[in-house]
Amino acid sequence: MTMPETLPCKVQRNASLANDRIAGMTYRELSKKYSIDQSTVCRTLNKEDIKDVVDQGMIEVIARVPKGIHVVDQALDDYKNNPAVALKASDMVLKVATIAPSNVENQTINNIVNVQNNITLNPNVAKNLGQAFNNNDEDVIEAEING
Repeated sequence: MTMPETLPCKVQRNASLANDRIAGMTYRELSKKYSIDQSTVCRTLNKEDIKDVVDQGMIEVIARVPKGIHVVDQALDDYKNNPAVALKASDMVLKVATIAPSNVENQTINNIVNVQNNITLNPNVAKNLGQAFNNNDEDVIEAEING
């Protein structure tokens, strides 16, 4: 009889859980993504062999932090030659440093302001704004910078 944790689907799920945890997903996010209880996520990730994989992966991620900081510094320093990349780099730095609000925080702020001012944004305007800020096209970003 095959043990439940050695079934190919469980092995694959556990490997995916470990990779997603290394990538920074929270237990809550993992629970939602894999449609399993947080306690199952916790129990799975705390199994000795899986915990070792996650710990080693986290060590490798942390070891790359200085290189990532160097790349962001280069992007910020190269503003005149590539303003779109520098803008994205500065946005990322400000969000990570919690100086600039995240997307969720932005939406919360907008909701509070709209409730306080009893303002409803026209859906077409909201859609166009959303597309403008989600567009990865460098020309659009550069136009926003120079605009």
